[in-house]
Amino acid sequence: MTIAFVFEIFLPVINGIITSSHNLAKNLTAKGHKVIYIAPQWKKSTDTDVEGIPVFYVPSVDTYVYPGMRMVLPWSRHVKHIIEQEKVDIVHSTGPWLLNYAALRAANKLNIGTVQTFHTMLQEPAYVRYFVHTTLLVPLLKMIAWHYFRLYMRRSDVVTGPSNFVTRELKSHYSDLPVYHIPNGIDINKFAHGGTYEETRRRYSMYNEKTCIFIGRLGAEKSVDRLIDAFYLAAQRDSELRLLLIGDGPSREEYERQVKRLHLTESVFFLGRLSPEELYTSGLIHNACANLTASTTESFGMTIVEAMAAGTPSIVPDVPGVAEITDKTGLTFHRHDLQEFADKILLLCHDKELHRVLSEECAHHSKYFDGSVIADQFEKLYEQVLQQKAEKVLQK
Repeated sequence: MTIAFVFEIFLPVINGIITSSHNLAKNLTAKGHKVIYIAPQWKKSTDTDVEGIPVFYVPSVDTYVYPGMRMVLPWSRHVKHIIEQEKVDIVHSTGPWLLNYAALRAANKLNIGTVQTFHTMLQEPAYVRYFVHTTLLVPLLKMIAWHYFRLYMRRSDVVTGPSNFVTRELKSHYSDLPVYHIPNGIDINKFAHGGTYEETRRRYSMYNEKTCIFIGRLGAEKSVDRLIDAFYLAAQRDSELRLLLIGDGPSREEYERQVKRLHLTESVFFLGRLSPEELYTSGLIHNACANLTASTTESFGMTIVEAMAAGTPSIVPDVPGVAEITDKTGLTFHRHDLQEFADKILLLCHDKELHRVLSEECAHHSKYFDGSVIADQFEKLYEQVLQQKAEKVLQK
């Protein structure tokens, strides 16, 4: 079959949606299916194919709301032309915005199977503030958001949630729609052989045996300011602790000022955006005491699973999306208790036996997120959608 993945934000931006979708696409290709990408045209997006997967661009304009997010005509004929030209069997939507709306609309007209994965909890306050820049309208907009999402849900044959939490949320709001839980997948083999501690030290001189990492976008929705505050509390009790922030984003300068204000410039380091290859091979993840996040908006947490595959435990807030992934493979703290967060950082950096036990659980549990296993699940779901489409045609 031919599957079209539709993106609202595309390379060179790197995020969990792109990473997990590309992993799924590669595994589907390996199983003999044809996969294409449909993305908004942007001067920074220049790839005509990504590892052999062709990319088709649709004319767009900037939204000036979220970096890399573009605006496409929701009735774009260009999208319908691509779907017809490539003889697409399944349109796989990755987000509720205009290009995905155009693709779902076109697929419905052509009686093509549609699958939607609800990757991001866009109704959360941290995301809402990107649009309205105030907290006053958050309650109203959260309510409106669930009605808005229905525009996409009702145009999808099935919807998937990457975590049990997201799946439950979707079912509670759209009880009449078929919703399935299928996790995001990664290539766990890429994390099998990271650099040794000595190799990591040679490449990153600040690295030591009490180093923690954060990998992700330096934006408000990731709550990096709270992470830095918690690390400050921990560093007050152990000056040998180190925190490496891996990634970039619109709030980086704000966080750099915060680090200077807290006199953490010898303990907290900004490494910027690193290539996937560097993360796989440098040992930055593999030799860390812990992977940290204070984000409460995650629907899944790709970096948590990647750290898991590298044998590194995570410390996360006790919110459903990330806490369920970290069960038995890491530690949680009360989402509002930064002192508890600091205590858990110190515990994992000091208790070698606890770290060993959690690391072994990581190696075992990461197998559930192997990309080939996830591709099998989606393949069966696609086939189910196509069979239901065929049966409806026969009934007519």
